Amino acid sequence: MFETLKTFISEFVGISKDALQVHLGLAVYVLAMAAFRVGPASIKPVVAVLVVELLNEVSDTFHYRHGAWQVWNNDPTKDIVNTILWPVVIFAFFWLRSRWLARRLAEPSATPPTGS
Repeated sequence: MFETLKTFISEFVGISKDALQVHLGLAVYVLAMAAFRVGPASIKPVVAVLVVELLNEVSDTFHYRHGAWQVWNNDPTKDIVNTILWPVVIFAFFWLRSRWLARRLAEPSATPPTGS
């Protein structure tokens, strides 16, 4: 049933299933940020995307491969990378940015503040 839904969405929207993986990964990421009430620097939405994608791959494994995970075929690996790549990039950017800003605010100023 889940595979039928993915096929329907892919054909209805007119995009490949690989592109659908990317879009759904970003959608889950945004929805998870809203559900957890966190920003993009939080790891929780990334973990949510990974969990949803792994469940999707388990579903695909039983639908297509009858329980045999064929990593050598690169199908599951490609889907996981397509789904998680941009949420990880967005998380890493904002996480590093927040660390940089925190460090910058913690540094003593090189020039004394000017009085008015």
